[in-house]
Amino acid sequence: MGRGQAFTDHRETEVVKTTTRTTVKPLSSSRETGWMWQARYLPLIILTVLFAGVLAALIGISVLLAQTTAKLNTCNAARPQGVTAAPTVTVGPTGPPVEPEEKLIYRLSEANEGILPTHYDLILQIHVPVTSAADEPIPVADRFTTKGSSVAITLRTTKANVTTITLHARHDVPEGSQSGHLQKFKEGAVTVTEKPISTKSKTIPVTSVEYLKADIIVIHLGEALTATTENVTVEYSLKFEFEGFIGDDNEGLYRSQYKKGSDTKYLVTSHFQAYKARRAFPCFDEPGIRSTFTTTLRYPATFLMTRTNTAEVRPAQNWVAPNGTVLWKESVFERTKPMPVYLNAFLVSSADDFKANTVESDLNTPPLPISVIGNADIIAHGAYALAQSQAIMKELAKVYQEPYDWPKLDMVGVPDYNAGATENWGLVVYRESSLMYEPGVSTADQKRGVSAIVSHELSHMIFGNLLTTEWWGDVWLNEGFASYIEYRLMEAANPNWGTKYLFTYWTTKRALESDSQPTTHALHNPAVQTPAQIDAMFDVISYEKGAAVLHMMSGVMREPVFTAALVRYIDRMKGTGSVKYEDLLAELDNVVAPAESSFDLTTHMKNWILKAGYPVLTLTRSAANPGALSFKQTKFTLPIGANDTSIAPDATVWDIPFTLINGGVLGADAVSAAAERTCWLTARSAETLPDECSTVTDALASDDSYLFANVQQNGFYRVNYDRDNWDKIIAALSKIDLGADAADFTILHDPISRGQLIDDAFNLAKIGLTPSADITKPGDYSIPMHLVDGYITTETKYGPLASALDNIRYLEQMLRGPTTYPPFSAYMTRLMTPLYESASRWDNAWTDAAEPNATPNSEETYDSVMFNNLIIETACFYEVDGCLKEAVRRFSAWLNLGPDQAFAPGNSSAPLNIIQTKSLALCYGMRSGSSAQWNDMKTLLINSTITNSNKLALLRGMACSDDDSRIEELLELSADGITIRAQDVGSAFSYIARFPKGHALAWNYLQKNWKTLARRQGTLHRAFPE
Repeated sequence: MGRGQAFTDHRETEVVKTTTRTTVKPLSSSRETGWMWQARYLPLIILTVLFAGVLAALIGISVLLAQTTAKLNTCNAARPQGVTAAPTVTVGPTGPPVEPEEKLIYRLSEANEGILPTHYDLILQIHVPVTSAADEPIPVADRFTTKGSSVAITLRTTKANVTTITLHARHDVPEGSQSGHLQKFKEGAVTVTEKPISTKSKTIPVTSVEYLKADIIVIHLGEALTATTENVTVEYSLKFEFEGFIGDDNEGLYRSQYKKGSDTKYLVTSHFQAYKARRAFPCFDEPGIRSTFTTTLRYPATFLMTRTNTAEVRPAQNWVAPNGTVLWKESVFERTKPMPVYLNAFLVSSADDFKANTVESDLNTPPLPISVIGNADIIAHGAYALAQSQAIMKELAKVYQEPYDWPKLDMVGVPDYNAGATENWGLVVYRESSLMYEPGVSTADQKRGVSAIVSHELSHMIFGNLLTTEWWGDVWLNEGFASYIEYRLMEAANPNWGTKYLFTYWTTKRALESDSQPTTHALHNPAVQTPAQIDAMFDVISYEKGAAVLHMMSGVMREPVFTAALVRYIDRMKGTGSVKYEDLLAELDNVVAPAESSFDLTTHMKNWILKAGYPVLTLTRSAANPGALSFKQTKFTLPIGANDTSIAPDATVWDIPFTLINGGVLGADAVSAAAERTCWLTARSAETLPDECSTVTDALASDDSYLFANVQQNGFYRVNYDRDNWDKIIAALSKIDLGADAADFTILHDPISRGQLIDDAFNLAKIGLTPSADITKPGDYSIPMHLVDGYITTETKYGPLASALDNIRYLEQMLRGPTTYPPFSAYMTRLMTPLYESASRWDNAWTDAAEPNATPNSEETYDSVMFNNLIIETACFYEVDGCLKEAVRRFSAWLNLGPDQAFAPGNSSAPLNIIQTKSLALCYGMRSGSSAQWNDMKTLLINSTITNSNKLALLRGMACSDDDSRIEELLELSADGITIRAQDVGSAFSYIARFPKGHALAWNYLQKNWKTLARRQGTLHRAFPE
């Protein structure tokens, strides 16, 4: 599943009484450094900055931070119940409160010992009109239901005396809910029949159907089922006739709507991961239970564009409904291969409005049809995703030696989708904006985003579909793998982008940040049981930390060996399809063991997988003996506010893969070689390195160079040094020539290492771990600020610059106050002015010289475009004069075109036609915009004819306003359920909260309108996805 996922069905149901429980996540930042607001735990920061020259304005900042922290702690105390500042959610060992007599079942594998469903014959009858017009032929009482549907589940049992069958079906919801659910079963429509079914078949009496919480139903039988043995197979058909509701909450089987002229039109699609298939039909809704599926769709004849996981057996046929009042069509689809039920997917849409672009890929023999399906008005924008999918699938098959063994690959973009995408086998469903790229209109980051999400979802064809985690306590085996592999696939499909080194910035950095919270969880979490706990596992830990730990394994084993081990892992496990983390580690050990008999990856990796958090490794070099290096590891955790005493000492000791290089070592090859010389630090502390680290001790030369550990950040940990070593690093960085020849390349010339240093230093300073110049005083921010101030104006790469500005953004949030903010802002203005004047370009394009309005700079890398945009954004944010003036000039000229031309495609005369900086001009032009300009923007925002991506661009620009009344008006528009789609509400609030004034107003609005927003959005977890 893509990162835009948002699972929230934390409701527990029972027949008589329904309790609604809502888990809430705060507004969270996106990956881009565009100053998205981030809710953070707020440690007590003791910040003493002793700089000369431009840094004089920051002297005394520790006092200001202490004052600000106290105010923020007060703000935290005022949060609505259920809201925390944490970006992750604790997965606890228990579910909701349980009465003593109450029966709770969450795992079918525990309740159904021996029962195995092998096949589903599913008939879904879709009572959805094509339009909202009153004269649609479907009776009003039947609209948005699946009346007349049925499912027959073939199952067997390997245990004797089985008299109950437990499975999932959503049988009740809160009154007034619009969520998809099973309203009722027909009386007597639950039957169990011995197969093969004939007039002589034995029917097993169903004595009762018991409805339990968590969408569990228990079928009680009047006699025991006959067990299947080694010699005799006995199968049964469990059949339900049911009527369900097709909701509009973007989950389960649901309806999405879009405008076509003045008409509101509908389509039906699905989103079942992780436990929403039960909303559509009774099923065994667990990832470790695999069955085959044969699906029949019945739908009004006006639709005709239908898709599911497999191809149609034959063209759609007319079907006569029992009442005979509606002309129906029926499509029957081929049988799937065994798969978990959540991978089923459906699309029923108008053939006039939705079209498919298909290529016959030479990936397989016979050729594999790969299609992009989307709204006919924008289907041409799917060409890039279609081309990417072919390159990505070829690379995936080549690297992992596993061909795509499925009859087709459809990728459909739908208007309403809570996730960025979901990897349903054969029918990958995307949010429309995640799949479409319009040359000359979409930005470089949008183009990269399309490639990244296609890479992520298609990597799931192996890691997630062919091999599926046995239970959601190991989500990382699906999502961590996809997040790791997507970078390799994206790089292979786009080798000129220059993004490979950004893995550590986009993934490792984000994972370290999230995993430092007290509420984090382990990659493997056996306590996961309830729907709420399952939801909580789809987070930064499972995605980014999972990817970072796999990256660490690859670094330790060397990438070719790691890939070879994965090939064997796939081949060994694909027969069963269900995997546990032990399966992965066993195969990795099997590949390495013959070459290194003492290497035990399972032991080394145990705590990285089973324990939450990670260590900070502190290295101290002996002044008397430079060849001696002591080390100490402790768990790195950020406290919750200034007075947090809840963090207990943690005795975990991680086996740390240790690499080390001397700053005097020259040459890129020498740096890469140092990243491969690994030894393990398995003790909590020691005065010297262990004997096995002799391969890395050549870095401990007696010269005056600095040491640098965790070379190229292969390891998932932070590094701290003694003050002398930090000072040497700062001095070397301040004199660095980033344009030096390859022969003069040092570890600090590596952009990964610069970003790593900056991020480690700032985060260590948050909790006072950076060594102070005065050993009698706690650590402060002098080290990270000296690192940045000493060299940042010479930086040339996006990753290190973004790492620095991300962390400075944290300080900016801490210092928002009448006395604290002005000196900080003045310092940042002085810091950014020379960067803006020397490195910024408003008129930059990107990569594809054939795109409209290409410039001589069209072939520059993605990295250089993002580097440039980050400088402009930050300079304008801190009110660098030249930046604001240029933004206002471009914004005013653009608005003067008039509403009809503002978003005219291909309008080469438009002042904002240079697409990479359009959003920046909209934002900072609007910041001081007039009332008339605001009203012009609002008119465009509510114009239903512009695309959703352009609406979000307008929304982002309007959110930059510095006027209270305008921000309050925009908050109302963002949450009215009409102006923008529900899936984009979280982005809207993030845009608004970037600036201090918007931050406060958005927070006040959330508190004041909490219940209304929760009800309108279904849950705020869904409204504000990560």
